[in-house]
Amino acid sequence: MKFLDPTWFDALNEALAGVDVDGPAIVIQQHITIDATPNETLEYFVAAAGGAARVERGIHPSPTVELSQTRQTAEDVHTGAVNALTAFQQGLINVTGDVQALIGARAVLEALDAAAAQIG
Repeated sequence: MKFLDPTWFDALNEALAGVDVDGPAIVIQQHITIDATPNETLEYFVAAAGGAARVERGIHPSPTVELSQTRQTAEDVHTGAVNALTAFQQGLINVTGDVQALIGARAVLEALDAAAAQIG
């Protein structure tokens, strides 16, 4: 299954089902630039609350934090070719919103990583 395809989102939600996600409620909005011309963007968000997390395509009306990056950067982070923190430090990921909440959402990010690793 291909990263960021519709089936990938379905499989990721299946992998997240039943996973206990500790931590505060957070919504992480992702903006992935697919092609610089004509500037096509794929948007999805991760919502975590009450010990559960889900991923949905689209734009959340009130995200806690937003991350913007190219598809190549997203794929590199997904495959482990680059660490997300390194990509941020190199200016490859732009973060807006409540950065402290993102830092505090380590358990959510770890659950998301584990679920993504399960589906490939």
